[in-house]
Amino acid sequence: MILRGLRLYSMLLREWERIQGKDWFQRLPESSFELERKRPWILLSVVMALLRNQVPEQPPLKLKIITLDKPRELIEMPLESHLIHGCLRQMLEASIQANHSPFVHSFIRGRSVKTAFEQIRGRLKRYRKKTKQKNRALFVLRADIKKCGESIPVHPRSPLWSLLKPHLPDPKLWPIESFLTRSLRPDLEWKGTPGAFQLLYGIPTGSPLQPLMLNLYLSELDRYFEDELKKEPHALYCRYGDDFFFAHPDQARFEEIKAGFFAKVRELELETRPEKIQSFRWSGSGYQGRASVEFLGYELHFNGALRINRKKQALLLKHLKRIAKRTFEVLSDLPLEERITEVKKGLERAYGIKQADHARRGRHPYLDKVLSLANDRGQLLELDHEVLKIVAELASGQKGPRAFRRFRKRTLLQTHRIPSLVGYRNRKEEENS
Repeated sequence: MILRGLRLYSMLLREWERIQGKDWFQRLPESSFELERKRPWILLSVVMALLRNQVPEQPPLKLKIITLDKPRELIEMPLESHLIHGCLRQMLEASIQANHSPFVHSFIRGRSVKTAFEQIRGRLKRYRKKTKQKNRALFVLRADIKKCGESIPVHPRSPLWSLLKPHLPDPKLWPIESFLTRSLRPDLEWKGTPGAFQLLYGIPTGSPLQPLMLNLYLSELDRYFEDELKKEPHALYCRYGDDFFFAHPDQARFEEIKAGFFAKVRELELETRPEKIQSFRWSGSGYQGRASVEFLGYELHFNGALRINRKKQALLLKHLKRIAKRTFEVLSDLPLEERITEVKKGLERAYGIKQADHARRGRHPYLDKVLSLANDRGQLLELDHEVLKIVAELASGQKGPRAFRRFRKRTLLQTHRIPSLVGYRNRKEEENS
């Protein structure tokens, strides 16, 4: 009993250290000083509850809407509940992740969007190398699950429980089944509506258990596609969260697999998002099909080139234009040369140039995507052109290409030292080599 309590305390302590930097943790009613002072007693109370197999008395979880890049639903969890969920995740994580498909790249240590694209591009390169150019084409399915985390069935007949059973620890060592049921099927209170209800579908978004359960529940679909990859070495498959990417060289077989995928989704009591489903022929030229595939916010071309999509590029340029325009207007009393110099400094800060690695984390996420993963030099040149045009327009008062008559690109780059993304990428590659 003592040994089990010590191990539980150690797990809860690790979870506390993991969540104390989260935004919701900073918004708790108690100050950081008070929480730190009370931490040993909070952890001990949770340990005692787990050892007695009693869930601590907590107010119902509350549902609220937050907005990041789009509206989302998030469960606002009490601190003790979050610690229990994190402890349960640590007990199950190693066993579940050991059985994950190698084609899944979400919520797994050592895997990321970068590893997903490296795998796809590696298999795509081998396909192009072994296939004659006139026959090079793949039939692609792009799909994602509608609100997957919030739709996973957790009612008593859900397939989730049978999938979980092999991964549960020895009940004599860790009798966690009742805690797990309560955690995955909690009582919720809808904000503004009296009374609580029990979840039958959906794992609370915001719970440390949700990513783990999402990967486990979708593993049935991973195995379905993996079986086909064993038969057809030129097929491609990748999943990140609830985003699916599948490609096959034979159209007839592709249609059979696609139909089987939708049937399996229905068997799992899930729904796909019709507006996100894409099925098309993919080839290098785009003849009778498309030249690129959009996946995880990037455009992947048949030759392996990767770039952020047009919508994200437009939003990024809007952000950079706002920085340049605000700097130029605020410093209207300064001479023109000094204003351009200040714009240059503002862009350097936005790009993360001359900053330590930890400071670059504040860089715009789309710019970070361009500099960290996208490899399409043409996109960098395009972004450089647009940024130089923004500066030339502000400095000359002219719009469009006419702005370059007074402030040429070469002058802006060499004389005024306006930062270049191509130059920044080249310097980073030289440093890494």
